[in-house]
Amino acid sequence: MPSQSLDQKTADAAFRHISLWEGFEDTVYADGGGVPHIGYGFALIVKVGDEWEIKTDLKKKLNAAGMAWEEADNDKLREIWAALNAGDAAQATALTDGHPFSAIDKPGAEKLTRDALPEYEGYVKDAIGEDVYAGLDPERRGVLIDAAYLSPGQLSKAGPQLGAALDQGDFDKAAQILEKGMRPVDSKGDRARADAEFLRDPSIPGHAQVQRGEGLGVIARRLSQELGRTVTVDELVRLNNLADPDLIRAGQLLRVPGNGAPQGQQPATPSGAPGQRSGLEEGKAAARAGSGADLAASPEGRRFLAALEPKAGEEVEEVLLKPVDQWTEREMKTLMADPDYWRAAGPRGRLLQDKARAWHDHFFGTGPAPEDETGRMLPAHPAHPIPTTPAPVRAADGSELAGSVLGIGKRVLAAAAESGLSEAIRGLQG
Repeated sequence: MPSQSLDQKTADAAFRHISLWEGFEDTVYADGGGVPHIGYGFALIVKVGDEWEIKTDLKKKLNAAGMAWEEADNDKLREIWAALNAGDAAQATALTDGHPFSAIDKPGAEKLTRDALPEYEGYVKDAIGEDVYAGLDPERRGVLIDAAYLSPGQLSKAGPQLGAALDQGDFDKAAQILEKGMRPVDSKGDRARADAEFLRDPSIPGHAQVQRGEGLGVIARRLSQELGRTVTVDELVRLNNLADPDLIRAGQLLRVPGNGAPQGQQPATPSGAPGQRSGLEEGKAAARAGSGADLAASPEGRRFLAALEPKAGEEVEEVLLKPVDQWTEREMKTLMADPDYWRAAGPRGRLLQDKARAWHDHFFGTGPAPEDETGRMLPAHPAHPIPTTPAPVRAADGSELAGSVLGIGKRVLAAAAESGLSEAIRGLQG
């Protein structure tokens, strides 16, 4: 049940974790399950048991946060609610995307989320027990509230074991239980893993995930706004042992300057960190010295070529390289299972939402959902056949992209053996 005793330190810790993971969206968006959210992942419709319900006193809460909410918005939300209870997430998403909901600003979104925190604290207390919760420090309480914000149901399932481990002061075991329990609603496991690590030792820094198109400068500015203090690029480089600040990738998990890393505990130094010479550099030096080293056959060369091949965990990126009219239904569901799609925050989230909407519009059209004579929505049927076999990703010349990329990689290595990697890349660009 909702709690009325949420203290300021716990509230600050909980909001810090939630805002870092959810990101901010100024208007209503649908997550991967078609559930409408706004601001910092605030759900407008929630699942209670086996049924979806519109959040209690929703209009009052939104108005208090400075957001205009009209009767037309309520009507549309009821349509979305009906679609969710009919099991039609795609229709719920289309209804959400097609309605001009009002916007909310960051202060209003923060108020909306903070006002909801006592409710989620109540879920935590119900899951692990009030006495166990009372014995925790504010940082660990904040982590558990973030887990409840992600999924009260999953936290409740893990609650008995989690509460027992916390009651015994076994934070290693508690962290393992929390991570395992929250993984079903966190497909990549980044948020579950970070929350578990923080539960194990709250003195470690928090984490943030790199969004598509972000560099360290953008990330530092974003975190400065979210944390309310200056975060510098140098801090991120030092804390994450980044050998090259330009070589970060979308989806990568970065440690965020927080309460300071534990004494004597630093992230493992990756290959290629300052003071280390990579195998590729050594191979390049050998080639320049006239040793005739075959970079493509060297261990580093083989790793380089292997890195260019499609891998498990990159299915969404592969789907995005194909036209939406070639996607199978399974590929569409793969995209919708991506955590960024659920949050729809930042450029990657909006890209996934736009692509999903284009797929739905192509196969199901943009008209209203079919209804029976009583007005109840019927399952949608595709206007065009949906492919059942995944199509290969192709380059502009029609060749399969994976083979083309691998061929380019081999050309780079062959040229690097002749004149060094920098010259090889310059020649390739020319």
